[in-house]
Amino acid sequence: MIKYKWLMEYQELEEEIANMKWNLNKTRLELIRLEKGDLAKVRITNESKGAHAHIEETIKKIENGLKLREEIKESLMLLIDTFKGYKNQMLKKKYIEGKTLKVIAEELDYHAVYIRRRHAEIVADHPFIKESHKRIKKLKRDTADIDNEIWELKQ
Repeated sequence: MIKYKWLMEYQELEEEIANMKWNLNKTRLELIRLEKGDLAKVRITNESKGAHAHIEETIKKIENGLKLREEIKESLMLLIDTFKGYKNQMLKKKYIEGKTLKVIAEELDYHAVYIRRRHAEIVADHPFIKESHKRIKKLKRDTADIDNEIWELKQ
């Protein structure tokens, strides 16, 4: 059994949610292009007239899937909140709440060097933790970039 499986499942869920948000934003951007942008006057075939409805349907499906995953994430957080022990608390604060190791040490009332060492040991034994965290951060940045594109097109 993988120790800290809860964190792996949380990170996988976060990555899935980030991917869905990115996909949702890309699809919304495509819809804006069809309605107001460079594709507004392009009609190649009769099927292209139905593209608008198809894209709206796709957006609804993505939104529904995203809502479901957000609910699963909330229930997982309720479970995670019940875990005891400084290692579980440290990982939760670092990878879920986004706190620095220094802040975590202060909150858990440990010396910062001790927390840094324990964190390094855990990450060395469980490399999925940092790898997944990096992928999630990149997806969130990419999603923010698309959000900016959508905002600019709406202006």
